[in-house]
Amino acid sequence: AEPGTKKINIGNRGGYRFVIETYGEAVHTGLRIWEEKKKGRNAIVDMTKVINALQNFDFKINAHEKFPGRKKCFDISYNNRRW
Repeated sequence: AEPGTKKINIGNRGGYRFVIETYGEAVHTGLRIWEEKKKGRNAIVDMTKVINALQNFDFKINAHEKFPGRKKCFDISYNNRRW
């Protein structure tokens, strides 16, 4: 039901679900190989790039009479927990 109405709609808006993992490489930040970016990778920084790309991606939405004015929604969950 839409908020503020007593009307129940049955249907499926559809959606996309992704399982995305990024991997890092631990290295001491004081080492020359880290300073020269030859070793070490920050998985969190890589994941932010993925999230930003997904937020800005133009997912196609087909209009449907049961769901007028449908809006895109981007939801983040981790191990089935929503953030």
